[in-house]
Amino acid sequence: MYVIQHFALCVAAASVLWAAGTWMADATPVAAQFRQFQGPQYPAPKIKKPEDDEGPRLPSGKLQRDAIIEHDHKKNLEELREIQKLTEELLEEMEANTGYVFSVSSLKKMEQMEKLSKQVKNRFKKH
Repeated sequence: MYVIQHFALCVAAASVLWAAGTWMADATPVAAQFRQFQGPQYPAPKIKKPEDDEGPRLPSGKLQRDAIIEHDHKKNLEELREIQKLTEELLEEMEANTGYVFSVSSLKKMEQMEKLSKQVKNRFKKH
């Protein structure tokens, strides 16, 4: 009984090795073909440039996008000048006060400066 089981095991092992050897022999050309295959050739996607897509125009003929950018630029300049003015006023107040005195108006000016700077930052992020 032991001899038959041993023989069956040897035959099974030999068939597995033979199948693996056959598969490996066939796999080499397939691997070489796979390396040569570059996949389907698709056309390159067209990337739209801002000047390609003009967008809506205002009644004056000006691009809406350009008008928005111009308006945001003017608004940023106004708010930055306001921040500069508040900074100078705050500096004067801080120099006039001692280290132990802090006025409520100084705190309000700092909050206003923070609010304006956030608005300017958000407009910059938009474009």
